[in-house]
Amino acid sequence: MSNLLKVLLLSMFSFYMISLMSCGSEEQEGPMISDDFSLIGKWYFQHVEVDAVIGGLPQSETDETPEGFIEFFEDGTGFSEFLVDAAGFSYGKDENIEWERAGSVVTIVEEDGDIDTWNILIADNQNITAEWAISFGALNQGTITANLSK
Repeated sequence: MSNLLKVLLLSMFSFYMISLMSCGSEEQEGPMISDDFSLIGKWYFQHVEVDAVIGGLPQSETDETPEGFIEFFEDGTGFSEFLVDAAGFSYGKDENIEWERAGSVVTIVEEDGDIDTWNILIADNQNITAEWAISFGALNQGTITANLSK
């Protein structure tokens, strides 16, 4: 075999191997929710991040020790009792709720008439990561991203 043919074969083999290595699995887009996921049950807040604009200034803070839970009953009702301290504010709920889930979106209607719309990002039967918009005060708005577990 000539040297030119050997170099050509080696080049083709190298190109083939590099092509195989670059073909990894595609990242999944959208929410990652296990097929057997059920929202029913008592979920405890574990970690909360708040990204907000407060008084016109962007802020990001984390509450590593949030208190409380939210409980979803099979009949579409439930109860929330939690307190989050972040971005210089305390945000909490202590009231009955009504809820409805459609895929990765959970609409929560609170006893006081407020409505929260959760977007589930990741969920299995032991853990949830969800985010929802919040307003506190006329000029202060943000997004909560919460990790909850049973």
